[in-house]
Amino acid sequence: MFYMRDFLGIKPQDVMIAIKFKISGKVSQLTVSKDLRISPAEINHGIKRLKLARIMNQDGSIVTDALIEYLVHGLKYNAPGIKGALTVGMPTAHSNPSFNFVRYDKSDKESVFVWASPNGKVKGVGINPIYKSAPEAAKDDPKLYRILSLIDMIRVGKSREVAVAGRELSKELNYE
Repeated sequence: MFYMRDFLGIKPQDVMIAIKFKISGKVSQLTVSKDLRISPAEINHGIKRLKLARIMNQDGSIVTDALIEYLVHGLKYNAPGIKGALTVGMPTAHSNPSFNFVRYDKSDKESVFVWASPNGKVKGVGINPIYKSAPEAAKDDPKLYRILSLIDMIRVGKSREVAVAGRELSKELNYE
């Protein structure tokens, strides 16, 4: 049983759960669990937290405006992006190779952000993923990868990058 007194807020994995349900439509919890590499029990708990936070309706649909509001205005305080040392990994934030709406000096390793990975091919500043399984899940789902990279732009970006990422995130999540 899940009681309101047990609700301590949205967890980072809940964000991934909400995004996956939003971009996948009507899929089973087991499918989301496999795709995100999050246990079925944690998916179930995440859904309950999302419903209590009014990001997910009782019918399992995502309240897109609430999700976007949380991602743009709240997530960076709940799950801040923490910059680390130079490392090799998978590009994220503005460094996502599919982003043609940002410009940065790709030759300057200090301006490239990556999720650390032994299989990575890009050198840059390591940042912590929103959840430990995010890089693996993003490898298999290009739309999830784009959205997680936009979220990272919000988590580590300056006000200009946050504004751009917010607009792009709204486009990605409102596209059905």
